[in-house]
Formats: sequence, structure tokens, C-alpha cells
Amino acid sequence: MRHNFKIKHINQDQDQDQNKDQDHIQRQSRNQNYIRNYQRDFLNNSHLNFRFKPPDYLSESRFLRFYTAEIHSTNCINRSHLNFRLELSASAYQPESRLLRFLIGTNRASRILPFLFLFIIFLSAFVSFANAAENQNSQQKNEDILRQDVLRFVGPVSESLNFTIPDDAYLVRLNPRRSTKPEPSKIPPAYNMLIRNVDPAEKALFQDAQDGKWDNFNLFRAAMIAEGERDPAKIKIYESKLDSILQKVKAKNQQNNNREPSEILTRDLFESLHREIMTRPYDINCTNLSRVFETGKFNCVSATVLFNVVGEKAGLNVIALEMPGHALSRVRFGNKEMDIETTCPDWFKLENREAIAAATMQYVAKPESATPNPAAGNNMNNKNTMSESEKLMELSKNLREITPVQLIATIYYNHGVDLFNEKKYAEAAVANLKALQLDPENDSAWVNLMKTVNNWALELSSGNSTNGIKRYDLAAILLDQGWYIDTNYANFKTNQLHVYFNWIHDLAVRGRIDAAKEVFTYADKRLPNNPVLAKLMDTIITKTEK
Repeated sequence: MRHNFKIKHINQDQDQDQNKDQDHIQRQSRNQNYIRNYQRDFLNNSHLNFRFKPPDYLSESRFLRFYTAEIHSTNCINRSHLNFRLELSASAYQPESRLLRFLIGTNRASRILPFLFLFIIFLSAFVSFANAAENQNSQQKNEDILRQDVLRFVGPVSESLNFTIPDDAYLVRLNPRRSTKPEPSKIPPAYNMLIRNVDPAEKALFQDAQDGKWDNFNLFRAAMIAEGERDPAKIKIYESKLDSILQKVKAKNQQNNNREPSEILTRDLFESLHREIMTRPYDINCTNLSRVFETGKFNCVSATVLFNVVGEKAGLNVIALEMPGHALSRVRFGNKEMDIETTCPDWFKLENREAIAAATMQYVAKPESATPNPAAGNNMNNKNTMSESEKLMELSKNLREITPVQLIATIYYNHGVDLFNEKKYAEAAVANLKALQLDPENDSAWVNLMKTVNNWALELSSGNSTNGIKRYDLAAILLDQGWYIDTNYANFKTNQLHVYFNWIHDLAVRGRIDAAKEVFTYADKRLPNNPVLAKLMDTIITKTEK
């Protein structure tokens, strides 16, 4: 049920002005009586509406003051369902301000327009703000493409003596490499790089290794830290498995009266590892010991670490060997040495030299993936008629004995190779830096670090990793820093020319000639008097003048 009460006001003639106030008071009294009479019957009516039409002789302000008082006097009515509608005619209410008339409006249609206008303004402002925030976030992400949260190029040691190292970081010093063409005047200075997000366990590992040996760590626990395992319970379980194998082998040898370390003990330890832990086939990706324990798969690094761990516990004089793309073990018995291919389960069953060489070569990584000495790799690949033993002899020219600390460096090196193949260049650079921290003489890790920086720069300049945005500026920074670290890595200079050329050309195509000139000036300091860049700039200037 809907009840509408329309209270009408009758205009009085001009000659009855003196009675207006009295009539008005009477009408007010009648209105109040109407409300009192009906409010008793409609207290629970949720659709009670009062529609008031102002009298013509009352100003709008007086009308609003008067009826506002009337509305607030009806306290007993349920206000949550009480609607008062004022019927204001255009002639009764005409604001003097045009702006005010536009904002308030004189009819229902015109009252919608101001709100629509304000909504459009608000929506435009919101879209502009959102775009600005997105551009800012995008710029911040692009500027952080160099991943300074993971890795930072600090600079030459002489220029970074007062550099403050954060608590979660570790500073790695890169010493100049040996040059194939010694030029003492052009040897670059030592360079500092900062590794970020280093946890306390790993930092303690690096600090313990500074003297080249383990004082607070053993080989097994150092390997666990290097691969990222931090669960003490798991580490204890894995180590107990090795201790169990060792106890069984020692008990067997004591029964056979072999109390001293011998070839028999070495063979029994080796075969027990392959029978109880390394039970699955060789897998080049199984560097981490935890994965060996869980899956039974292994590679040359994990197999060598496990054998050397149990060998040291058994009292053997066991040493790790490293050559480009491969690792193995060596055991000394007085003046006698025995090299062991730890990835070959049947190693002790092989009899002739060629079979032993073939077994070793089977597990050597390809030169291009392991970044060995390019000359050695080319010589080996060009001699297709070489036997397996001859190939092994060729690789053995770079064979070197490494300490337990340097053996842990091969774990980091393998991680760097895996991350490089996944195009995670910042993380790959960090892994190679950690390898160099433990083994500064690791040429493979050094070359892979340079290759990582180089390919990282090319990836940025191509736009593949930056949503199609070609970041020539960041690529130039990486190549400049790389060349500063190692002037012997020729790819840095070659790709500097490639990046600067494309950068200048792209700016010119977009009509940004002044910016192209600035980049050319910057490039000319890195590549002085380069004829390719000079010709490109002359062509751009000539076309612009036309």
C-alpha cells in the first residue's frame, strides 16, 4: 500500500499580504494534524512518502528551513523507510550562478550529466595514475634486470677499498688471468664482485676455505652446504649411510687380515658405493649428493665426492683430479698411484688400457659444454682417427690434482653450467663466482663466467628477456665491465661493436638523432676511431641534412 500526501498551498491575492503569515501558521497547524492523525495507522508502513510542493510566495531558503523542521519533528515514524520528496519547479528555484545551475540541474535529465562528467574525470585520473604506476614499476624492473639483488659489479679493488659489505653478501676478488700474449702494461687490475643473498652457513664455508683447507667443515658437509641442503636431519641420514658402508667394508677386510689401507679396501669401498648408493645409470645433471641418495643416479662430480668422502674416513690417501669436462679420483699407496674412474661401476674389472680409456672418455663432457682449452678441444675433434687412449692422453695434458676445497668448487661450477643452459645468467654468474672463490685457478669457471656475462648482454640487446624491449644500455654496461675484467676474452670487443652499432641505428630510425650522437660519443670512448661506427654516423648525419 502506498499513501501520498500532497499538501497544497493556495496563493492569496495581492491585497491580502497582511494575512499571509497568519494563513501560513494555520496551514502549518493543519499539516501537523495530518501527520499526527496518520502516523498512528502507518507506523509500520515501509512505503510512506511525503511529497511537498513549496508555495510560490515563499523563498526557497525559507521553504527548506520550514519543512526541514517539519521533517525532523516526526520522530516517532520509522525513518529508515520514510521518504520526503520535494517538488521544486524551475520557476521556483533558479540559482544565480550558471556553474551552480549546471551542477545541481533544474530537471532529472540535467542532474545526471554532472555526475557523468565527474565520473569521466575520475576515471581518466585513475587510468592515468595506473599507467604511471605501471610505467614506474616496469622501469624499476628493467633497471633491475642486472639483478643487483643477486649480483653486483663493484669495480676495481683499488677503487672499492671503502666499500661496505652488507650482512647477507660476500665480496669475491677476481685476480687478473694469465695472458697468452704478456703485455704487463695492459694487465687489468683485480676486480671486486659482490654476491648477494649468501646465508650464514655458506658464508662460514667461504671463510673456512680461505686458507685452502677445511678446518670447521669436512668434505661431506661442505658438499651439502654447496648444493643448498640445510636440513640437519637429512644430512645426518645421508652421512649415516656412508658410515654404514664403511663399517661393513672394514669388517670384511679385518676378517681377511687386511688391516692396512690397500687396493682391496679401495676396490671394496668403490664397489659397495655402486651397489648400495649409486645404483642407477650415470646422469650428467646429478651433481647434488642429496639427489644421488634419493634417486641412485650420479655424475662424475658427485661420484668423486662420495668416493673421496668414504676414502678419507677409511684412511686412504685419496685425491681428486680435474680436467676440462671431467672429474675422477686418485689413490696413493706409498710410491704407487691408482687412478679411478668413479663413474664406471666395472672399473676394477677392466683389463686392457684401451678399455680403461674408453670407459673414461664415455663420461667426459663435450668440450663446448665444459668450456675447455679451445686449442686442445679443436685438436682432439680434428683427429677423428685418434684412439680412445690417445684422446684421453690429449685431455690428460690439462689434468690437475685438486684439494678438497677445490673439489667443492666443481659443484658450484656444474651449477653454473646448468643455470647458463637455462639462460639464468645472473644466477649462473654467481655460481661461477663461488667456484672461483674456492678455486681461483679454475680456468673453466673463469671462462664460463666471461661467457655468461657476454651472453647475458646479447640477451638484453635482443629483447628476448625484457618483453621485446631492446636494452642496449644495460648490454653495453655488461660488455664494458666484462672487458674491464678480462681483456683476453675477444668476444667482449666484438659484441661491443655489435651492440653500439644496433643502438645507434635504432635511435636514428626512430628519429632520435641527438640521442644517436650521444651514444656514438659514448661508444667512441670504448672503441676509439672505429671505422664501422664512424661510417654509420656519417651516413645518419648525411641523411638528416638532406
